[in-house]
Amino acid sequence: MPTHGELIGNLVTAGNVMSLMGCAFVILNYHLIYRRFLVNAPNNIIAHHRSLFFLSIINVFLNGGGLMYQNLDWKGTRTICVLQALHITYFNAANWFWGICICVNIYTILLPPEKFLFMRKKIMTKFTIFALGLPSILMLPLITNLDEIGPVGGWCWIKPAAGGLRIGTFYGWLLLSFVMYIILLVATLYQVSVLRKNPWEQKRKSRHPYEKLLNRYVLYVLIFFICWTPGAVNRIIQLSNPGFYSFVLDAMHTYLSISESFWLSLVFGFTTSLSEIYKIIWKGGLGNVKPANQSSNWSASFTGMTKLEEIEHRDDSDGWSRPGDSMISIKSPS
Repeated sequence: MPTHGELIGNLVTAGNVMSLMGCAFVILNYHLIYRRFLVNAPNNIIAHHRSLFFLSIINVFLNGGGLMYQNLDWKGTRTICVLQALHITYFNAANWFWGICICVNIYTILLPPEKFLFMRKKIMTKFTIFALGLPSILMLPLITNLDEIGPVGGWCWIKPAAGGLRIGTFYGWLLLSFVMYIILLVATLYQVSVLRKNPWEQKRKSRHPYEKLLNRYVLYVLIFFICWTPGAVNRIIQLSNPGFYSFVLDAMHTYLSISESFWLSLVFGFTTSLSEIYKIIWKGGLGNVKPANQSSNWSASFTGMTKLEEIEHRDDSDGWSRPGDSMISIKSPS
């Protein structure tokens, strides 16, 4: 009969392997397909898919490192134990912050192009500095308190007694990410409601292309909450009772938080025409998949929306924007 520790170790392995499979799927699709279909896409659509690509790269380091440390003597070797704790803290924070960047970009996609111009310029550079730079700053308190690191369950991390350090370097920022996701989701839903009130949108027979991106955004936030809520609850209980241990809660915390990348890959990895494109590759090779124009059906399927119409300013008595006006308008697939 396996012990609780062995079962947790198996869950760590399963979660890491599943996440690496999900990351590989997103990265492979980006290189084989998305690069070709993003040739003519608007900059914020390109930024969206590049952000997913870089998020997957970060998670490769996160979960690949998790497998590596699991096969090392992290319990008996102090240096390995410390490196594992630093690795967990940095790459998880980078994961959350890239998620915030993705949410910000989805929100800006739905805004009129003249809004947030400072954000749209070199947006990937700004995202990279935020998602990779801020976790580096968060590491400083942990580096100055290395004595508080030790074996905790299935890995090395901050000891339960150092509750303040856990909050300051990890769970406080997880909570901030929760809040940012909710704020950005509410703002995005509000912007969508504004677009839906446009009479030109009400005449549309099919759903607007932004609906696809919005639905995935909602699923993204939902999966984030599902994967991290057990861990947050577990650690909050341990703050008031450092000796608390629940195998069920610990198992949920371990598996869901580590396998998050796999579930997220299902949200943004699959697109409307993915199976169709793979059939073409299977029958005629990758060379038969040509870069699509912005107005094509396939381009819309892969980007979630197509060409942004040119901005014009008109004074209409009805007070609503028509396609081509200052409000953002996105052409639907023909």
